[in-house]
Amino acid sequence: MVLDAVRTEVETKASLSVNEKVPDELRVLHRIGVDASTAPCMHIRLDFPADFPSGIDLLTLENFKIHLPEFISCNDPRVKNHVLVLNDSFNPKNGYRTSVLIEGMDFLSMNGGEGILTIKENGETRLKIDSDNELVVAGTIIAEGGKVGLDDLKKIVVTPEVVLDDIALGVVKGYLEPEIEPVQEVLSLDLGDELDFLKQDAMLNLHNPQINLKIGNSMKVPVDININLTARDEENVMLPGAEVKDIRLYLPPANVSGEMSYTNFLISKQGTVKDGYQSVKVESLSDLLTVLPESIEIGMTAFANQETPHEIDLSASVEKQISAEYEVVVPLRFEAIDLNYIETIDGLKEDLKNISANQQEIQIELKTKVVNSIPLDLTLSVIGYDSDKQKIEGITSERCPISAGTGADPGVETKVILKIIVAKGAFPELESLDLVIHGNAEETKDGVALEEHQFVQLNDIRLKILGGVNINFDNL
Repeated sequence: MVLDAVRTEVETKASLSVNEKVPDELRVLHRIGVDASTAPCMHIRLDFPADFPSGIDLLTLENFKIHLPEFISCNDPRVKNHVLVLNDSFNPKNGYRTSVLIEGMDFLSMNGGEGILTIKENGETRLKIDSDNELVVAGTIIAEGGKVGLDDLKKIVVTPEVVLDDIALGVVKGYLEPEIEPVQEVLSLDLGDELDFLKQDAMLNLHNPQINLKIGNSMKVPVDININLTARDEENVMLPGAEVKDIRLYLPPANVSGEMSYTNFLISKQGTVKDGYQSVKVESLSDLLTVLPESIEIGMTAFANQETPHEIDLSASVEKQISAEYEVVVPLRFEAIDLNYIETIDGLKEDLKNISANQQEIQIELKTKVVNSIPLDLTLSVIGYDSDKQKIEGITSERCPISAGTGADPGVETKVILKIIVAKGAFPELESLDLVIHGNAEETKDGVALEEHQFVQLNDIRLKILGGVNINFDNL
């Protein structure tokens, strides 16, 4: 039988594979949009065998449906619910060609709603979807344009092919791991002249030291920041125990991709609250300033926060970085201040060589007048040392009080009489005495500030041996 036109139902399958190079920071993809300046397409071809009947010069697709991948978002009025419906006529010798504009891809339906993981392949990061993603092709084809025999219907075989253009990425949603350069800064500590004198012989326990940080983020990605702080002396050597590790901060994403959005952090021992700042309480912060350093080294590393999905526009030239500004604030209030001022009397071994080495216990009386303008209650005690500057355990002393100063001249005078006990056998080793003036308090007297011009002074120092001593006449 020969007909002018025949209708035949066709059903077959096509496959689609995706293998796109993507930026290295992409780890898990939920959605990708295309760069708005580009127009990538999905190209669909329907080809027919070489021995297709020559008498047929027109084929018509009637409600011919191609079920597209659900992860591809298209911008085409012919596509409804991921089904492309075709109603076109064409010459079978040339096959059928059409294209559908791609808006993006949505992978949230994959892997139980977790999206798709990128893979590393030959040193590149790639978005890869295997070719087993089958597309159903089905519908009616009408053959016209000559006499068509029933045997010719068997030769109306469709070979579909679906190909994607390379896609320039736009807005991407998912999880990213951008490489963020670490920040290493050395912050010179400028506390003003008022506290410079404390750098020498002071052990401090500051009530509420504070560090202000202003940190900027240029990415539309939230960032976890880890900060380590190290105090260093004038030789850039870390002070013993003066280190605070693992201060964790959360940095919100930038308001505009590529433009710095700044967040202010106030790190303090007491958790101080201040308008415009995120309060960060670090109780060990005063460990950094037990001895006042010349500088503080700030080491900062940053990683993309992975608790919530990220969004970033890869079509823009975005500099992925964070920046920071710092300020150290040390209010003049102390949990405890521990001051040591030392005056040394040396050369005693020569002066005392005439006293017999067999001398029993000796009591020495030290008299002095101490003038103090520092607003702290102080004490005076003595430590004995031998010629190698080793402490002599057999020498002990009282701890005599020294009245607090007013913070200004002329200072408050205290008359001190201090008794020193020298055990048997210790006397011959005595080379020097350290007169130690010590202060320990939670705050200064009446809240008066510590200042550079304040002083403590020992005047008219006298040593007197109480009781008798044995003289070695051989040394006279």
